[in-house]
Amino acid sequence: WQTVHDIPVALVTGSNGKTTTTRLLAAMLTDAGHATGLTSTDGVWCAGTMIDTGDYSGPVGARLVLRDRRVTAAVLETARGGMLRRGLATDRCNVAIVTQVSADHMGEYGVHDLRALAEAKLLVRRALVPGAPLVLNAEDGMLVALAPALGVPITWCALDASNRVVSAHVAAGGSACVVRDGAVWALSSGVEVSLGIVAEMPITLGGAASYNVANVLAASAAAIAMGVSPDTIRATLRRFGASPDDNPGRLALLRYRGARVVVDFVHNPDGWYALWNALSDIPARRRVVVVGQAGDRGDEALDEMAEAVWSEHPDVVILKELPKYRRGRPPFETRERLARALLAAGAPEAALPRADSEREALQLALDGAGDGDLLVLAVHDDYRGAMQFLLAAGAEVVSTL
Repeated sequence: WQTVHDIPVALVTGSNGKTTTTRLLAAMLTDAGHATGLTSTDGVWCAGTMIDTGDYSGPVGARLVLRDRRVTAAVLETARGGMLRRGLATDRCNVAIVTQVSADHMGEYGVHDLRALAEAKLLVRRALVPGAPLVLNAEDGMLVALAPALGVPITWCALDASNRVVSAHVAAGGSACVVRDGAVWALSSGVEVSLGIVAEMPITLGGAASYNVANVLAASAAAIAMGVSPDTIRATLRRFGASPDDNPGRLALLRYRGARVVVDFVHNPDGWYALWNALSDIPARRRVVVVGQAGDRGDEALDEMAEAVWSEHPDVVILKELPKYRRGRPPFETRERLARALLAAGAPEAALPRADSEREALQLALDGAGDGDLLVLAVHDDYRGAMQFLLAAGAEVVSTL
């Protein structure tokens, strides 16, 4: 019995950013000396060892981590589907994060509107031990609206330090993590601590990837709640994201035949708008996109994603079929629904080549790539296989575009 003990646990959920936030927080804990356990949609790691690959953002992954005797701290990505099917994977945690809430997976498990989706994600608060904080995005209107009834301490995060919710909260003695004058600041009980310059953090793409800046805020706030020192947080933020192995599948940067290549898991409208915003200042002779979607999204959701993809009027949109993710739809129905929505948005048919698999779509993108092009490759089926394919074709990993 002397070997049985609790360990610090963080739960991370949200519509976008939860995997990146999970990985970043786990890196902070590891740099602080912990043997960290991590679960995500990409796999399970314990004390630096990969246990398995695949989607482990539910209770199965949590059990693998929490039963591993090496682990001294755990960060558990906690997906909405797992919570609604099976409940929370643990009844105690030391911090919980909801990154943000956007329309995705509507119509599943009784969730038909944004409020219901937010309430589902906010279930993570029920595992908080007394006094432990819930980290929320102060720029998410739904989270702000629901916060007063949650009954737990909140640490707010905001890209704008003058955010009214944050200002009032800090004035009342609450905690927050914000961006001010180009730096990340942790605020609590009148004490202000700088955690580093945003533009010097590799994961932020020089500050252009504002969605990753938001993930930095959430992970930093959670790390503080778990006892990680500001010096360690600063050191992690200075290095994390410099290697594609730090955050596989999220904003990986490559060069191929003079073309800039971005590989990302982007999978919903908000994600596409955020990614386009991050890439808006990147010059390009042509913009070439690879995109697809799982069949469990409704027609309206597919139309909205097509509109987001077309919002920057890319020159070519390669539409891929995802055979493993048809999820009840007939073959090619999801792909062709996206095609019809893109045509309705103004895309010419000639700009919409089709591919029967993710690998075929990547090959099409490479075949036409040339100097000055920007390739934005949404990879969902097999990130590791996709990267191996790209590198074998001659692409090179770079640290900046």
